[in-house]
Amino acid sequence: MCSFFLWRRLRKKRFVKEGLEARNIDIKKVEKVAIRDLEGELYHRGAKIHYKIYANNKKQILLEIKDFVYEEDVNDFLAKARFFEKKKNVKTQKIIIALNIDEKAKQLCEKLGIETITQE
Repeated sequence: MCSFFLWRRLRKKRFVKEGLEARNIDIKKVEKVAIRDLEGELYHRGAKIHYKIYANNKKQILLEIKDFVYEEDVNDFLAKARFFEKKKNVKTQKIIIALNIDEKAKQLCEKLGIETITQE
């Protein structure tokens, strides 16, 4: 049983790495960033919002990495991205990386201009 989870984790890691490399994003330059929601705009006062971000001198890319993505995940990611952009006063490119994505979530990403990287 344990070997299955290890295999799945390694497969996901390789999938993420290959998906980012295909878009010329160096996975070694992806950083984890956290911003405190002091006013309670997004969640509750003092909540720590975590992000994965790739930045170079031309652009900043916010990444969401999940096993499976539903519509609610897309809406949550968009809200987090807008909060980040407001607090950092930047415009970002948004990418969701998922092993699987619900069809409605995929359509919502297309509508909102969020790029998706999936196995499908």
